[in-house]
Amino acid sequence: NRRPDYVSIFMENLVSWEAVSARLEAAKLKVAA
Repeated sequence: NRRPDYVSIFMENLVSWEAVSARLEAAKLKVAA
């Protein structure tokens, strides 16, 4: 049963995507300022 692997991979990707999107938002704010 590989379901836990998929869940952990999904959660890791979600966390890293949130970090990337936070960096993009910060960059947009710096450019706008």
